[in-house]
Formats: sequence, structure tokens, C-alpha cells
Amino acid sequence: MSNYIDARTYDGSTDLEADICVAGAGASGITLARELSGAKYEVVVLESGGFSLEGDTQFLYHGTNSGIRYFDLTAARLRYFGGTTNHWSGFCGFNSELDYAGRPAIGLPSWPINHKDLEIYLRRAAISLGINFDKFDPAKHLASAGFDPVLMLDRATNAFYTRPSPFSPKRRLAQVFKETIGSAENLRVFLNLNLTHVQMTDDGSRVDHFVAKTLTGKTVMVRSKVFILACHAIENARMLLLSNDVHKAGIGNSSDQVGRNFMEHIHISKGS
Repeated sequence: MSNYIDARTYDGSTDLEADICVAGAGASGITLARELSGAKYEVVVLESGGFSLEGDTQFLYHGTNSGIRYFDLTAARLRYFGGTTNHWSGFCGFNSELDYAGRPAIGLPSWPINHKDLEIYLRRAAISLGINFDKFDPAKHLASAGFDPVLMLDRATNAFYTRPSPFSPKRRLAQVFKETIGSAENLRVFLNLNLTHVQMTDDGSRVDHFVAKTLTGKTVMVRSKVFILACHAIENARMLLLSNDVHKAGIGNSSDQVGRNFMEHIHISKGS
């Protein structure tokens, strides 16, 4: 699987060119790489870690939490090939229609897309994860298990709704798709290479190149026709905000919303 290149020992040109550059090889990055494998495009994937957890790389997630308590950032996400799917339980679920709605009271507009717009992609994602798409439909899911859907609580009240959360049998995406990605002639995956800057053109209209570095001090520049940030929620926002040499508030942050809308599962503690 020669497509995997350890950037620390790479002795080729440090000025890379591609049709598509993907930063991150977690759930999103691996899915994109797999979808693009065998295509006519030259694809470069940048992954911060290697094939196993390493302390120095993982510690790059270190940060201080303020406000609402959250998990230790160095433990909540994993920074190596496969990303956080390396300890993912396989839990899957859809957004609700409410998630796409605006919040006028706090100045947030609605999304320009909704669940119906995404359904074709959600179906493809379900296939990729080995999930029967009908299991996301509560009535069909209950019927297949031998229960009468009329008994669902949301059939009796608008205060509740049933939301199935099936589990994927393909939880470790690095293991499932490593060979497919590694054998695709149009892919190059650079390991142990950290995206450090998104460089915009002087007029700020588009991305000119990515700058990435190894922990050993090597710098790599990637020019591409298409750039994709596929790190994770916190890291994507952090990178956009830090790349502020052209857009002083950060890339895409003219409305001051980048990094302000972190989505997380609701956790409720209880005791006797």
C-alpha cells in the first residue's frame, strides 16, 4: 500500500499539487477518499497522525475548557488515521428538522438546506456503514421488530417524537477501508503531517494553498483546485479562525459565527 507516505521521512518535493486536497483522515476524510478512489482526479489526503496513537501528536488537541464543562480535549477525539472512529461505538442518527431551522431570537438564520436535500447522501452513508436505511424510520423499525407503530408515543402527543439510532457494524473505518484507499492509484495519503494554515489569495476570494508541517520541522505546501477541511468540529473552526492573515476575523467568519455553534449530545447526570 504505497499510497501511504510518512511525511517525516518523505524525500520528495515539499511542493505538492493535486486536483483535490483533503485535510483529515477521520470519518469524513476516509469517506471522501474512498468515494474518490479510482476517479480521474489526483487526490492528496493530509493526516496528522500515523496508523496508531502517539502521545506527541495526540497532545496537539490539548486545550483549556471554559464555560460549560466538557470532556478532556486530549481524550475526546483521536488524532491518527481513522480519527475518532477508532473508539466510536457505531451509534448513528439523523438530525431533526428543527436542527435546520433558524433561531431569530438569537440572530441565527435557518440553514439553506434541509433533511430532504440531504436524504440521497444519507442513504449512501447508510450503505457505506452497513445500515439498513429503513431502520432510521421509527414506524418501519418497530414493525420489523414485531411491534405495532400505533403504540409510538408521538402518535398520541406532539410533545415527543421517536428517533431510532441504529449501530453501524463498520465502526473502525481505518480497518475497513485502509486497503481500498491504499491501493487506489489516484490517491496519496501523507501521514504525520499537520495542517497549520489555510492560505487565501490576496483578494480573499479563494484558497490558494494549504501549509502543513511535521512535528520534526518539515514544511509542506499543497496547491489544489479543491480544498476540503475534514478535521472535526473544533479543529475545522480553529483552523479557519487562525488563518486570519487575509480575512482578519478568520475565514468565513464575517458574521462572527465560526466556532460559536458547537453541536454535542445532551448529557444529564442523575443519582439516587
